[in-house]
Amino acid sequence: MNFFGSSYRYHKKTKQILKLEATYKKMGDEELRHQTVLFRERLQNGASLRSLLVEAYAVVREATSRVLKMRPFPVQVLGAVAMEYNNIVEMKTGEGKTLTAAMPMYLHGLTGPGNFLITTNGYLANRDAEQMGKVYRWLGLTVKAGVPEPGHEGEDRDREKIYQADIVYLDCIIKVTTQKM
Repeated sequence: MNFFGSSYRYHKKTKQILKLEATYKKMGDEELRHQTVLFRERLQNGASLRSLLVEAYAVVREATSRVLKMRPFPVQVLGAVAMEYNNIVEMKTGEGKTLTAAMPMYLHGLTGPGNFLITTNGYLANRDAEQMGKVYRWLGLTVKAGVPEPGHEGEDRDREKIYQADIVYLDCIIKVTTQKM
């Protein structure tokens, strides 16, 4: 994984997140899920997203472990931290981009609607919304895929309803139609 920016701060945050593993591992499911409510209350009381980063990422690590049986590796946590600080993170195929992105998506999803993850195609948008959606929903957030399932491309979709989800997965394919005059 490569990213561009000041890495000392990111390594320090990553260590803080990893240190919280035992704390969240001890929590029961209800207590862990309740962290979302507590985070949202803190945001409403003026806390910044970045002030919640360490705890929120640690919660997602534990939630993905319980729901998907996958715990983000330290390097994936490091990538997620770097992403939060507006860096480009390069990860090769198989290095866990989907799991890495779950941490900043959850953090921003705490603010409510308006958080979009753009993938390269509709298949990935649907797959990732389904897979990671299990974690987000378990933690009390809403998630939708903003692209139709294969074979349902012509169906009328209520985009307004889709965009009301806390997290929306989309593809970057731009469809251009031309009309002859």
